[in-house]
Amino acid sequence: EDDKTCEDIEKLYEKLIEKSITQGLIGFEMFEKNGLEVGYKEGVSLMKFMFKNRGMKKEWKIYEKKQ
Repeated sequence: EDDKTCEDIEKLYEKLIEKSITQGLIGFEMFEKNGLEVGYKEGVSLMKFMFKNRGMKKEWKIYEKKQ
């Protein structure tokens, strides 16, 4: 049962990471649509840098794997 609980938590964590990054990138898309110089592509680069810089490489890889 503990293994099942750990698997469930891991899956939920992966969903949370994916949805959080996706939501952040939607914000960058909105910037782009409203004429700002920073858009989706820059948002991906910026967020990737931020995740790696904060020691969250595993979390960024979770996102990349789902794309």
